[in-house]
Amino acid sequence: MSKTLGIHTICGDVSNAIFEARALKLKDKCKEITNGDKKDKSVNKEETKDEDKYIEVPNNSGSFDSVSDDVKKLLDKEEKSNLAIDEEIEDSRQGYHGDCWLISSINALSYDEKGREIISNAITKKEGGYEVYFAGDNKTIYVSDEEILAAKAEGTYSKGDDDVLLMELAFEKLYDSYPLQISNPVDNGGFESYAIYHLTGDSNQTCINYNHGIHKYNPFTTVASDMFGLTNPIDDAYDKIEQDPERYATTINFVDPSGEHYPTVKDIDGNEVVLGSPHAWALKEVHGDYVYMVNPWDASNVVVVSKDEISPYVSCIECYDYEQNNV
Repeated sequence: MSKTLGIHTICGDVSNAIFEARALKLKDKCKEITNGDKKDKSVNKEETKDEDKYIEVPNNSGSFDSVSDDVKKLLDKEEKSNLAIDEEIEDSRQGYHGDCWLISSINALSYDEKGREIISNAITKKEGGYEVYFAGDNKTIYVSDEEILAAKAEGTYSKGDDDVLLMELAFEKLYDSYPLQISNPVDNGGFESYAIYHLTGDSNQTCINYNHGIHKYNPFTTVASDMFGLTNPIDDAYDKIEQDPERYATTINFVDPSGEHYPTVKDIDGNEVVLGSPHAWALKEVHGDYVYMVNPWDASNVVVVSKDEISPYVSCIECYDYEQNNV
């Protein structure tokens, strides 16, 4: 994980070695499908010796420039029936990319009707794939069925929900489309406010834990004093979210000031919970002294922890205010 620490999470670090490993893994997967398909007469067995016949190496951002015809046919035959995109976000699991910021933002939007509408409005079915509209950029990104299937077979992207995977690939292609983009945040970490801005054109509002001491300027957010105007932004954010949970799509960010990547706390039942550092979770609910939150590593599990238990690690809370942004 990256040690770049900010006003909220900068998560993950994928090196060129990882890109090479991802390429080899995908090639192996495609060969495995080929060798297991004894009935497919269209595949020349002699070509199984030449890996480059099956898949092109991902480009430097990790996205796929193209896939071969043989792979398209095989992936279509093996997995297309399992491709389920319904414009609804269900349980997913973050893969090996540093995009906790993105998946947690998508999860946070999915908890409320207005957020679900934002996601649904962004996705349009097209011939052979899907378009994702980014309102903040006034730009539409096309992702083909073959790209989605290739990403599923490659195995380093998110799993469990094809809509999340579609969004992940669309964001990756969006960043690749900008010629001055130095590092793709889908691979190397970003801010939740990136996700909100690109999907809506609006800014997030950040409640900083001023006692934490690790902050960095983020151009897509306004600070807590602009949001609630109180001196204890984290506690104030908890109170506002508890009073009106459907008004906000919220994420909570953890950084261990000591530099530990995997700090642990105890949940309400005494079970050990790995927070990750730096790492973003979706904040689902607040009730009294307890926070209900969801780790992008497993969105099926709502973790309940006390505010005091996580307090040393909370760097900030990010809120997207539906009401203020007239959603």
